[in-house]
Amino acid sequence: MIGLLIQLLVLLLVFGIVWYIVQLLPLPPPFPMIVQLVLLLILLLVLVSWLLPLAGFPHAWGGR
Repeated sequence: MIGLLIQLLVLLLVFGIVWYIVQLLPLPPPFPMIVQLVLLLILLLVLVSWLLPLAGFPHAWGGR
């Protein structure tokens, strides 16, 4: 359980750094929101794939 918390902390730290870098980039107005949305979707998919096996479900995308 502690290992999962450490992995979650590292994952959030990495995504936080990427989020910060994306906000620093001088992109035209519609693109920063699109990039942030894609990052959030990736983070959500990774979290679901890690947490579903803890709830007793098999891996999210057919893994064994």
